[in-house]
Amino acid sequence: MTKPVIPTAETSPYSLPLTHEQFRLALARGWGRAWLHVERHGGAGLHDILLHALLNCQTYDRQVEGDRSEWLMAITDLAGAGESVYAEFISSVHEMPVGENQWQFRSHTVQRATVLGLLAKRGFAGARGALERLFLDNCVASGDDIIGGLDIIELDGEQGLVQVASVLGHRAHEAGVADVVDWFLSVFDEDREEGSGLRVLEAARNRDAGVECFLSIREAAWARAAANAAAAASEAAGPFSPDYSRIRVSASDLTVDQILEWIRNAPMEPDLHGILQFGRLSLTLWASFASEADLDRVLRELETAESSLQQWRLLRVFHFRQMPRLPDRVLVLAETGEPEVRACAHEALKHVADPRVRDLALRSLNAERIEVGSLALWRAIYQPGDHRLIEAGLVLPEDLERFHWAMLDLEGLCVHVGQPECLPLMLLVYAHAPSSFCRSRVVKCMVKLGVAPDWLLAEARFDASEFTRELLGGPKW
Repeated sequence: MTKPVIPTAETSPYSLPLTHEQFRLALARGWGRAWLHVERHGGAGLHDILLHALLNCQTYDRQVEGDRSEWLMAITDLAGAGESVYAEFISSVHEMPVGENQWQFRSHTVQRATVLGLLAKRGFAGARGALERLFLDNCVASGDDIIGGLDIIELDGEQGLVQVASVLGHRAHEAGVADVVDWFLSVFDEDREEGSGLRVLEAARNRDAGVECFLSIREAAWARAAANAAAAASEAAGPFSPDYSRIRVSASDLTVDQILEWIRNAPMEPDLHGILQFGRLSLTLWASFASEADLDRVLRELETAESSLQQWRLLRVFHFRQMPRLPDRVLVLAETGEPEVRACAHEALKHVADPRVRDLALRSLNAERIEVGSLALWRAIYQPGDHRLIEAGLVLPEDLERFHWAMLDLEGLCVHVGQPECLPLMLLVYAHAPSSFCRSRVVKCMVKLGVAPDWLLAEARFDASEFTRELLGGPKW
């Protein structure tokens, strides 16, 4: 655990020119100071840092934060390093980073494919061939990954779509798999008439064996899914499938007795959050329809539940819906339950303005127990001046995942409170959050409150996050 360094509104946390290490960190975080450095002081000595940033995705959560390829390329171009950096990038693009696991490497290859696609649009020598090789090298038999596939489709339109489907079809047929991914058809249709992608493939079916394999496997998979759905509908009556994994009725039609039956008897699902997809049960959705009496029944069940899985599910009901009363058991679980249970208890308690919640929030600070949801406890119990208590007692976990959750909770607290006095906490998030999403949210809040420092506004116009740049009228790349 470490005490955070909080920037001030009056003094910028950086000065230009940046050192090479400061520039490397700015690229990794996505701070606009990287752009300002190159704009004002040029790109001397930055070749290796820019090359590394293009080859290695340093975004904390690419799925949420979006792609940084165009931002990185804009800085590379501004530095006047494009010709040499891009040539070396293409020659190195197929090398596996040392010490990276498969999941980390996937993020790198996705970014590399995007950069290659952008270079191919410019007609940069070797980019197109490198993109096709990257796609072929990373296209697995089941088609779960189509790294580079969307970039090929973006480049060649219908011809690219046929090429991608053909490769997927051949690979799936050779491996004897029973399904192929087809979500890229919806992406192709986004700027076209619905069903356009499928019609393109149907037209190519008779002249391309790979496309024929792709469509045949896809059709068989869809037929099996329809047959399974029909079979499930004809099974014994009841709101749940025999293994409780799916529901056959709308969540709003389930009674509290049926919900409690599911909580007690359903097996654990891989998806802990129970997203309402393909008929799975969402406890948070059911809670939005539940009466106060039904919610009280859930709390009574929680007061005696011993299983961690049941405790987690019962608390999940109150993720968005406030509890009609606050049992001591919820406070106990927030401190002594399993990690997933504690996190869910914190989420339930963040809606409750109760002195006991305030005591828990203070203990969580002073005991250096910052964990998922513990900072969110301040949402309902925040009083003017409490920012000083949080600043004085706040310690941050060294584990990156827990650190990220702490930043998420702190960002959510600042946005929820929406008070100028929370500026130091918002600046802390801006300075330390690994995700540009958190940074973007607090920038928006500071701008709305009229407290954003001039130094922050100057660099945030060139942030890697397009949402932050758009908010401040920055460039579009």
